[in-house]
Amino acid sequence: MSQCEEWIADIQQHTAQLREELLKLPCPDGLEPDGDNFPERSTGLKELPGPPDAEKPGGSQDSEGQL
Repeated sequence: MSQCEEWIADIQQHTAQLREELLKLPCPDGLEPDGDNFPERSTGLKELPGPPDAEKPGGSQDSEGQL
């Protein structure tokens, strides 16, 4: 479980780095940064889901440890 948490943290860190690099890039010709699709994609990049029900897998680990 801790390995999964480490992977999730690494992915979130890399995603943040990529987001910063993406924001540094100029807008491609023919596209407007304030266009209709930009806010949706922008918020989609900012809002990453957290680990799904982090407490439940921990509970299953405890029950596995008891076996």
